[in-house]
Amino acid sequence: MIDLDVVGDVGASGCDPAGAVELRRLMTSGAGLLRNRASLTDVAAAVHDLSTRRGDGSVDALETANLIAVAAASVAAALERTESRGVHTRTDCPDTDPDQRCRIVGRPRVAVPGSFDAAGSTGAG
Repeated sequence: MIDLDVVGDVGASGCDPAGAVELRRLMTSGAGLLRNRASLTDVAAAVHDLSTRRGDGSVDALETANLIAVAAASVAAALERTESRGVHTRTDCPDTDPDQRCRIVGRPRVAVPGSFDAAGSTGAG
């Protein structure tokens, strides 16, 4: 199960737009093509921190909140997949695991942004 409670309820204010630049840097350095549990955990904590920096309700603030929610979902899914697949390499799990060939899908538990459960679908990964 993926728990995306790292992103709280940002409401109509969104998140500080200045966080978008930091988010891009974090995702590239810690959740990019080369990643491991430690880097992903660090990124998850930083994404949570960014989600607490409230915006001013502007379009940029709302777009930043959306970027943060997508980043949280991506990092949570990457933490669940303890293997290397395609160009995404887990340096702590370099091999492909046939048991993880299914897709990892998130769906909202309740109507709270960033709150998801994971369910594996049957399909090529």
